[in-house]
Amino acid sequence: MLYSNNLTTFITSIFVDGELVISDEDDVLVGAPEGDDFYVPGMGGVLICSDGKIHPKQSKLGGVL
Repeated sequence: MLYSNNLTTFITSIFVDGELVISDEDDVLVGAPEGDDFYVPGMGGVLICSDGKIHPKQSKLGGVL
């Protein structure tokens, strides 16, 4: 139940008026801004790739690849 609630909340947060919206302003997608309590250097949100490249906030993942 917890998993389905989290997944439903996430899916509904990235859709606006029935359209998928991928925004670099969304903390869930790209990670919290620097200075925020949830900010982790080198780790973004759930968006891993953008325009065919690893998202800049995913620098720890980029170092592994």
